[in-house]
Amino acid sequence: MARSKTPEYHLKGLKPLELVSMTSTQFDEVKQDIKLAILVLGSIEQHGPNTALETDLAMALEMTRMLSSRMYPQVLVMPPIPWGMSAYHMDFPGTITLRPETILALLRNLYESINNWGIECLLIANFHSGNESIISTAVQQLSYEYNPKFLGAIDLPELEPDNIEAQMLHSEFVGHGCEIETSELMYVRPDLVRVEEISEGSIQNDEITYRRSARSKGLRTNWSFKSITKNGALGDARAASYEAGRSMVDAMVDSYEEIAQQIIITHNPSPQKSQSSKDNN
Repeated sequence: MARSKTPEYHLKGLKPLELVSMTSTQFDEVKQDIKLAILVLGSIEQHGPNTALETDLAMALEMTRMLSSRMYPQVLVMPPIPWGMSAYHMDFPGTITLRPETILALLRNLYESINNWGIECLLIANFHSGNESIISTAVQQLSYEYNPKFLGAIDLPELEPDNIEAQMLHSEFVGHGCEIETSELMYVRPDLVRVEEISEGSIQNDEITYRRSARSKGLRTNWSFKSITKNGALGDARAASYEAGRSMVDAMVDSYEEIAQQIIITHNPSPQKSQSSKDNN
């Protein structure tokens, strides 16, 4: 297993634009340059013996900081909502979960503040599968209520390139505290990886096979993560490496940047382009 680098190495010396690190005056001075605000909806939940409770929060936030540093000062990193919907992890100590209506209320309040600043494009970034349903609901509901210039969401694990993932896989069942996720965290937040305690997932094969078969047929049921893995992890994090994580995350952020650029171009047309459109009418 390769030695991890220090935190912040992934930013390559660049600086993200983060609301929490500015004074009100500094924010007012840069506000006109901001084209897209990104809000991370995280989770605080068990990730087995391999990585810390804030793994999904850290992954989404650090990838967003990487994006902002590349596109400075166009992309504003909002303070994240650290908690999400993690009820199916509650059998493991330390997990925190919010009610769907609480998350929706938080997103509504935060959108109102962002809109009050005059920033009209908001992207919700997520790295936790349990948040996907409420984020989809929030995007639809808040768009109906406020008619924003742009309000969308992105599930960052969907950006993992298949060819890189195939090289990293050592297990049939991955996706949580596994070789892939642990490798990614080694790159962006090595301080959250418990290298001395890394072990493979203690998987209950019959239960996980049943669940995946049911999901493939469209069946959704209540469940606990403990029913599919005794130690809370999937895969085999012993195969994780910093180098693999760097390749994966850098490729993901490349795609993330392309998406952000497209949002900005589509929903923040340049004055010249807008004037040209008027002249043509």
